[in-house]
Amino acid sequence: MRSGALAGAASLVAESAPGCRPVVIADSNVAPLHAAPLAAALGAELLTFPAGETSKVRAQWAALTDELLDRQLGRDTVIVAVGGGVCGDLAGFVAATYLRGVPVVQVPTSLVAMIDASIGGKTGVDTRHGKNLVGAFHQPALVLVDPLALATLPLEHRRAGGQAVEFRRRR
Repeated sequence: MRSGALAGAASLVAESAPGCRPVVIADSNVAPLHAAPLAAALGAELLTFPAGETSKVRAQWAALTDELLDRQLGRDTVIVAVGGGVCGDLAGFVAATYLRGVPVVQVPTSLVAMIDASIGGKTGVDTRHGKNLVGAFHQPALVLVDPLALATLPLEHRRAGGQAVEFRRRR
């Protein structure tokens, strides 16, 4: 965790998954702000999906997985998830299941993702029966936290710091 870490993220991603070909995954809101510059620095492809909780479903997992398969990406792929909790869960699940598992790097851009969703390796999607009922535990090769990413969030999202207090109290 370091202010400005996104600026040097390309070298950190390369160090965390040596010899791997990065693919950046982000939602349509985060892509132009953080993911596209990182993808350019990595020389990586950028896959996007519609922003919002409604994208955290099996159909979107299948669409992203099909994109990887269409590009004939191999086991040397590393998924770089740039975004909030939805992106981290969805892209993490893609990484956990693509070719039976490839590395994932989590680059959280929301406060809750920085302090909770990006750590612990919990990945998954929602179903009509409930949240996170289909998923896997898949530990990230790297979690890259840049507090400066929070500056692009609306005020109400930055106020989500109550999660940090709750997280601290449970320990």
